[in-house]
Order: sequence, then C-alpha cells, then structure tokens
Amino acid sequence: MKKYVLIAAIAIVSLSGCGNDPIKNFISGTYVKSVSGEYSTVSDTLTVSTTGTDLHYTIARRAAYVAIRNGKKQPTKHKTETLSGVYDPQTHILQEMVKGRTLTFDPEKQTLTVGSKGIYHKIH
Repeated sequence: MKKYVLIAAIAIVSLSGCGNDPIKNFISGTYVKSVSGEYSTVSDTLTVSTTGTDLHYTIARRAAYVAIRNGKKQPTKHKTETLSGVYDPQTHILQEMVKGRTLTFDPEKQTLTVGSKGIYHKIH
C-alpha cells in the first residue's frame, strides 16, 4: 500500500511541475519570417507542435522564394520539410535532430530564434 501512495505522490508532483515552464507552454504554434531584398524575397513559416510525447516536437517548415532578376520577379519556388526536435527544460532550448539547429523562444517578445539565422514572430 505504501508503494502505491509513493507512486501516486511522485506522479502528482511530476504533473504539477509540467505547467510551470513558461517557455515550454509557449512553444507550440505558428511562426513567420519574411525577408525582402533587391534580388529576392523569402517567406518562411514554421509550425511547431507536440508529438504527444513529453518534450518531443514536430517542426513543419514551409518556405517560398522569389528571385528578382533585372527587376523582374521569377517564378516562386516552394520548399517544405518536416523535422523533429527535443526540448531541454534545463536550457529552455528545442534542439532540432537532423541538422542540429537550436530553437530558442521568447514569450515576452512572441518570437522564436533559429540558431543565429533569423527571428520568427508567433502569429498563433
């Protein structure tokens, strides 16, 4: 009987700690980034969602690239990829597993930063 009480107590303590990480609570959602220049425009969307397994996430990326040559827009090129990542509650970083990119989140600014390459803004 004591064993069951101990197991129940551990489960309750573990579950009560789940909602205390503001970064983890913020992660799931859709993030966008747009960059325009003289020679191209890029629109990038990341959708981050839980896999149902604690700390594991799916990262769906959709990008559209339009080259500009001699002032004329070229046909749009699309790229999609689906990646997976694991969240580390100690460092508050989501580590993408295939290419090793790090994703950091800032709930106050409503942003996601991928490595040092770009800042995405959360839209929902």
